[in-house]
Amino acid sequence: MGLLSAYIGVSNDVSYFDDIRDKNWPKGLYRRGTSFRFRRMFNGKVLIEVWGKIDLTAAVNRANRYNCDIQEGRNPVVAWEHKTTTVQDFLEGWIYRKAVRLRPKSQKRYRSILASFVTFLNDSKRTALPLADLSADDVQRYIAFRASNPIMPNGHKRLSGKVRAGAARKTLHFELTLLKQCFKEAVEEQFLPINPCIKVFKFFFQEKERSRMPAKIRYLTQLEEVALLDAAGKIESQYPALANLRDILFVFIRTGLREQELRWLEWTDVDFESNIIQVREKDVIETRTVEIPRTVLSQFAKLSKDRSGDDSLFRHDKEVASFAGVLAIREVEALKAIRVSDVDLSGRFIRTTRMIKWKPKATQGDIPMCQAVREILRRLYSARKSNFVFGHADGGSCRMQLWELVKKAQVLAGITRNIRLHDLRHTFAVRLRRKGVRLEVLKGLMRHADISQTLIYAPYDLTEGQQAIALFDDEPISSSGCQ
Repeated sequence: MGLLSAYIGVSNDVSYFDDIRDKNWPKGLYRRGTSFRFRRMFNGKVLIEVWGKIDLTAAVNRANRYNCDIQEGRNPVVAWEHKTTTVQDFLEGWIYRKAVRLRPKSQKRYRSILASFVTFLNDSKRTALPLADLSADDVQRYIAFRASNPIMPNGHKRLSGKVRAGAARKTLHFELTLLKQCFKEAVEEQFLPINPCIKVFKFFFQEKERSRMPAKIRYLTQLEEVALLDAAGKIESQYPALANLRDILFVFIRTGLREQELRWLEWTDVDFESNIIQVREKDVIETRTVEIPRTVLSQFAKLSKDRSGDDSLFRHDKEVASFAGVLAIREVEALKAIRVSDVDLSGRFIRTTRMIKWKPKATQGDIPMCQAVREILRRLYSARKSNFVFGHADGGSCRMQLWELVKKAQVLAGITRNIRLHDLRHTFAVRLRRKGVRLEVLKGLMRHADISQTLIYAPYDLTEGQQAIALFDDEPISSSGCQ
């Protein structure tokens, strides 16, 4: 990163008499001599990161970004490292960790494939690409390049006439499988939210007669569900910004909502009289009230001085980039949309409004609410502060890193196997199916377009088959042996 960094847990007897702090600096920012450092309590430990000799403005901006991460329950040091780790650094570290378990021949082949991928990214003018910015489009363009370019990864074998038209399908399959495995571990280590190779894999290599293969679903047992919800409650008590986390996970399990459906759920979608939740295409108006840090208040005053209220606050991309880590607004397009009239210097806040055309991933439909879900939503409705059911503290939609929090709750609950956020939807379906709900009813509740999607929740079990056949034993049999 170019800066000396550390994440240290220290006891309370450490002295910090040499640290200097200005009252106008963000919380946690200190200076010792000519070196800046960040120090705050996080998760029961003292988080210290030494930044060295950097500019005061850069230190203030970075401290503001760290405070935003801490407020949302993320480790800012880890989040910063994840943002600055490049694809090349991660892949080199991955092959280094695997080297002791690979044969020399396999190790050489793996290194050449990963080096080929990094070289392609560099040639595409994406030198030192941060791992967090890697997308499925990058992987797809690489596979398309390999399919039409005669260069072999090992660089030694003579190219045959067949390969000159592009790498063989088997070779492409092997390379994409290796990249998929690498980035799977990147997802597990929280460098990436999703594996960018998954979509590419499905696009290039569709399995034959896939409909005949039984789908593998993962769901929570009742004991795992209780443990996960209890762990979510403990996380809530540690981080006030993550209030309602337990309610969110419970609503997932009792309604079968998808992640984006819950994030954009508004109170107009909840009908307490009919006792249903509506999932529908809609126009969403999101209004956020974001605090302006005192450290940049004077800069905002200069930006808005002698300008019309309809003018954009930031006049060029350089100004947008300088404030991207200071405000709690992370989206570049949202920063560009801020007008001078949106800024209230006396109240020290920015109020932004945007309209989004949102539609569900699959089919629309209505979901009946059970009594527990209805009580949770009524309690939240009485204390509502925005038009979103699980809105952010600033009035916008839910911005919790739910997949990260599920991982954290899983560890806290002592659940060893991997749990995905989508497994909560599977839990909803499996639980109802085991209670005897018919498939056609389950299809409506899950809002599947075709009942073949619902059939994954109805696998044949030999024990159930034996119980079904045993029903014939209760029927009377005539003397001739036939009923």
